[in-house]
Amino acid sequence: MKRLKKMIRILGLVFVMCFILFVLNALWDGLFAYILPWTRTRFADYQSYNSFLMKYNSYDDFLRELPMDATEPKYYWHHESWEAFVAYSTTLPEETFNTLPDERMKFFREREEEFLADKIIYSLKEDGYYYIDDPKWCDNEIISEEELSFINEVVGNPEAKDQYYYLVVLRENCAGTTCYNGVILNDNTYEFIEFSANVVDPDKWHY
Repeated sequence: MKRLKKMIRILGLVFVMCFILFVLNALWDGLFAYILPWTRTRFADYQSYNSFLMKYNSYDDFLRELPMDATEPKYYWHHESWEAFVAYSTTLPEETFNTLPDERMKFFREREEEFLADKIIYSLKEDGYYYIDDPKWCDNEIISEEELSFINEVVGNPEAKDQYYYLVVLRENCAGTTCYNGVILNDNTYEFIEFSANVVDPDKWHY
């Protein structure tokens, strides 16, 4: 009889612990993960990274799959309060590097045509190169150079940041926030970077 009571107590404790863990996990996925600062840079592969972004609704318009010949991927994801900063980079063979940017530019143009709230606020012109330390395209925007510093986390050669230039930047307006999505290239290293910065827009908050 004593053994049975002891077994019941143990099973009860296990049930309570499992229930607590279940509640904590639900709170994390449903509330805490969206409020508490959280940074993640390690992922098993690009598929797991993309699935993670979809789960936390960070940004769902990156490439669904990297090209087969892509190498040296680096990832960054940071969520704080209502803001999210996301980027990844990869190195491509020259031939792929010369074709993929055109495909992504086409995607952004189609996105702009499809959604009225989306607007391309910068696209590369022959005499209009803007580098990641000189984001003049956002002079009249709410995002600042400091907020774009997260891109440095995925560049392959941070000492030569003057080699990384913007290809395109699209602005997406959401309730209370503004999202800036874009592509950055490096012609010397054949690096391809996609980024997203979802920042609070003070003009949309009324107290």
